[in-house]
Amino acid sequence: MAEGKALYTVFFLQMIALTLNIGYLADKLVLMLTIAMVASFISTVVKVKSVTSAHRSHTDVMAFLCSIIADLHFIPAFFIQAFHLMGEESVVEAVALSMGALIANAIAVLIVIIAVAVSLIKEK
Repeated sequence: MAEGKALYTVFFLQMIALTLNIGYLADKLVLMLTIAMVASFISTVVKVKSVTSAHRSHTDVMAFLCSIIADLHFIPAFFIQAFHLMGEESVVEAVALSMGALIANAIAVLIVIIAVAVSLIKEK
């Protein structure tokens, strides 16, 4: 995973995406879903730098892939709920997709925590 400050930035952004996703699941408002989706996109974009660097690791790639998976759950969830594509079931379908994004974000957070621990062990 990226070294130093970048690692903590990735952790911070990933936690923001995760907690906003939980907030959406509690409120079920399109605005919360939009904010959670944007936070997840920002987290993914920040991870692109670590994945494209010459010093990338397996944890970089795994965290990036988890973020992509979360984004791929958020996009249809947003369109389904915002435009009522499933009729009265729109919120239910959007929540189901958001739960998938929640799992992907939680796994990404765990990967980043492991990367931080490995980084701290290497420093000693």
